[in-house]
Amino acid sequence: MKLMFAIAALFAAWATSSAAHAQQPMSCEIGPAHRTFGGTPWLVYSCEDGKSLAVITETGSIAAPFYFILAWRDGGYRVVGEGNGNQDASNAAGRDLEALTAADIAALIAETRAAASRSPG
Repeated sequence: MKLMFAIAALFAAWATSSAAHAQQPMSCEIGPAHRTFGGTPWLVYSCEDGKSLAVITETGSIAAPFYFILAWRDGGYRVVGEGNGNQDASNAAGRDLEALTAADIAALIAETRAAASRSPG
């Protein structure tokens, strides 16, 4: 899947930017949960590490194409994003994502897992 390759590439680029925090690319395919951030619709997938999320614009969103990664690092979350959709919409979503607490993110991870278990096969 092209999108998952892009997410893996972002993780790889992020990992190589700091040798002290080297991370391996990972898969973020659990879900999706449908959520609204910054007033626009997003798909939320959890990652194989059980702590990180990929948040991707839904088809037709004014923020598309854009995605964010909420990555667990050094005991906290870091939000990074990339894309070239409507900048105001993606900035608003980014602010909402940066305001999420660890408990909010844990709830989103649970929601993605529930959504994955309901989807056909």
